[in-house]
Amino acid sequence: MPCVPSVAREAILFAGGDAPPALGSIPDLLAGVEPALIVCADAGLVHCLDAGLVPHRLVGDFDSVPQALLRRAERAGAQRLTFPTDKDASDLALALLGLCDEDIDRVTVLGVSGGRTDHLLFNWWLPAWRDWPFALRLVDKRCDAHVVVAHRPVRFHADPETVVSLLPLSRVDGVSTAGLRYALHGRTILPGDTLGLSNVADGGAVRVQVSGGTLLVLRVR
Repeated sequence: MPCVPSVAREAILFAGGDAPPALGSIPDLLAGVEPALIVCADAGLVHCLDAGLVPHRLVGDFDSVPQALLRRAERAGAQRLTFPTDKDASDLALALLGLCDEDIDRVTVLGVSGGRTDHLLFNWWLPAWRDWPFALRLVDKRCDAHVVVAHRPVRFHADPETVVSLLPLSRVDGVSTAGLRYALHGRTILPGDTLGLSNVADGGAVRVQVSGGTLLVLRVR
């Protein structure tokens, strides 16, 4: 049975959107950070099981996941937290909130895109909802996105010519970059501004930091 890891510093959270392309490479996401806490928001359970993983926790109203899969996960030891259909937050939001009291350093959310456009937009705006107590990474079929705030700059490797876009979810001040062709130094980017669209990696380390606001740094596949 998948007992909840007592020393997990990383969480993998499956949302119910399109299956992420990373399903086959999820072991790579987990490499070096196990034990990881595996959480499914409603139909995210389908993606989790398809990846050959057993979840530790199920969260949602479960109106869009086959009951047979729920029973299968529970038989394997998954904890089920059921919420009413009429509620004030989405299943994904509730799953994220439930991680706030855990000893977690980073949450990687898979399956955030696809389906209804309103669901997709709300999923991608969740990073701006509050000051989350962990680093956030959102992955879908086309983008691998890191959430950058003042106390959480980001650094990652990108191959030459990789498209990297900087999307402000609020007014973002002090945007500074390294490793991108079009460098920014202390710039302010407002929501709707396309200044950060389609930058290009030089190849190697990319670094992005801000002094205020919430910024999505998206590596485009």
